[in-house]
Amino acid sequence: DALPIYMTTLAIVSGAIVSEQNAAIRTVSLNTSGNGSPQTITTGTDGIYSFSFPVGENDTIRPSKNNDVSVSNGLTTLDILLIQRHILNTVLLSSPYKMIAADVNLSGTITTLDILLIRAMILGNTTSFPNGRLWNFVPSDFVFANPANPFPFNNYKYYAGVVPQSNQNFIGVKLG
Repeated sequence: DALPIYMTTLAIVSGAIVSEQNAAIRTVSLNTSGNGSPQTITTGTDGIYSFSFPVGENDTIRPSKNNDVSVSNGLTTLDILLIQRHILNTVLLSSPYKMIAADVNLSGTITTLDILLIRAMILGNTTSFPNGRLWNFVPSDFVFANPANPFPFNNYKYYAGVVPQSNQNFIGVKLG
């Protein structure tokens, strides 16, 4: 048996999935796509993930989460009130992540339709928002062109020519 002439060097890309308040988010599924074979992992209670890619590959990491035990998971009529105030321009939502959470139909705007969809979720008339999504994720290093209007935003990390990297974190945003 001859030994291979070359050895593939692997790059470890790792990070954490956390809330805006920096709390770990568990059971987030992360999928890769690109030059190599697709990979999927799920975060544990610490929210940490790690992938190995051949150095120099082009790959994308995209998190998703639709496995909440309770679909409404903390949604209340207070959320509706806060979104109403934002729409009426009386008290604006205080961060781009809160605005992303308010856009439950992923239209890129916050409207009364989002309020109707949240109300249906609170009442138990539906188990998911349009597109089957309950969460959105934003790379923690993403720079919003206008934080007062965070749309559009990236919900993935793309690596052109992968090299080892840590702290490749995402901010998880529970819709609603």
